[in-house]
Amino acid sequence: MLREFVRVRQEETGFRRLFTDELFDLYVWYEDRTRARMIGFQLVYRSGLDEKALTWTERDGFLHTKVDDGDRKTNQSPILVQDGLFAYADVHRELSLRVADLEPDVRDFVMEKIESCADDGRIALR
Repeated sequence: MLREFVRVRQEETGFRRLFTDELFDLYVWYEDRTRARMIGFQLVYRSGLDEKALTWTERDGFLHTKVDDGDRKTNQSPILVQDGLFAYADVHRELSLRVADLEPDVRDFVMEKIESCADDGRIALR
């Protein structure tokens, strides 16, 4: 089950929350600190040995990426690189089991957005 990590570093604008478990990290972005309006999310998940990220923002829509760990020998930070295929069915099935205890507004927002990109179970995103 996803649980909130409450000590999330905040930026000067907007507000973000992090929910995490052994398979997913879910970041939810709000317009401001009042948390009245969600403007995006990023779902980081493990697919085999790779970490992937599905990001949705109000401004840009969906983006699916792979997390590149960088070269640990030279201490480079992980970065997101293009990875268009999103295994919708697998992620949706696992996530729907793990969001049950989240606040309904967060759970519904994320699940509705993810369900809106469903196609034939495996889709390409920009």
